[in-house]
Amino acid sequence: MKLAGRTAVVTGGSRGIGRAIALALAEEGADVAINYVANEGAAKAVAEELKRRGRRTLAVRADVSDFRDAQRMAEEARKALGDIDILVNNAGVTSDKTFVKMEPATWRRVLSINLDGVFNCTKVLVGPMIERGWGRIVNITSVIGQTSWPARGSRSTPSPRGSSRPSWWRPSRSGCVSASWIRSR
Repeated sequence: MKLAGRTAVVTGGSRGIGRAIALALAEEGADVAINYVANEGAAKAVAEELKRRGRRTLAVRADVSDFRDAQRMAEEARKALGDIDILVNNAGVTSDKTFVKMEPATWRRVLSINLDGVFNCTKVLVGPMIERGWGRIVNITSVIGQTSWPARGSRSTPSPRGSSRPSWWRPSRSGCVSASWIRSR
């Protein structure tokens, strides 16, 4: 088990890619805090699966687009599971409207979750990782963010790739994974 003794937070961990990541981290020995914003039942089901695999876990509701909520989530995860070693910024939303048809409120919602959420969660968790000299941050993005797609105006914005290799982040690692089409429901 490569991650025995490590603890992870997976945002958007109740279903789809996030669920699969949480299960894979647990399979490698990590304890996992599962973040969700709406589907408590799905988050608790993932937590129960992790417990059956012998892992410590926590399902914690938080809106990652809200900095204070991200801080609270991180604190709850630390209290329940100990120091956080791994952050997977997976929470994200999309809008299947062209840029011309998209409403400003929809644009703001997508950016606040997909970009502000990455900033918020990374900001509240990276400091202790740096202090301990070990940490991993993985940002799940979309291949749509690397190209332009007319029907995905909100996903054709730059991905948070700028955070993938910051100069101050040594000796730890961070990176982005750009997922293609994944059925998450």
